[in-house]
Amino acid sequence: MGAFTAIKIRLKTLCGNYTNQLERQLDFQQQSQRFLDRVQNDVNNFFKARSDEVYVKLQKAAELAASRDLEVPRCC
Repeated sequence: MGAFTAIKIRLKTLCGNYTNQLERQLDFQQQSQRFLDRVQNDVNNFFKARSDEVYVKLQKAAELAASRDLEVPRCC
């Protein structure tokens, strides 16, 4: 019976460690995404104030990057 208890405890520990690792990884990914979102927002605001043409192109590029469409648009 003691061996089963030891195995059970070890499995709980391994599962807990795995869960903690996944949570840390998700937190890191969310922090990275928030940082990139802030940078994109700052760049958009910079060009919106200085060059409407560049701002419109950035918006279109962001739209295309977020698209699930695999077709490559013809440009210029």
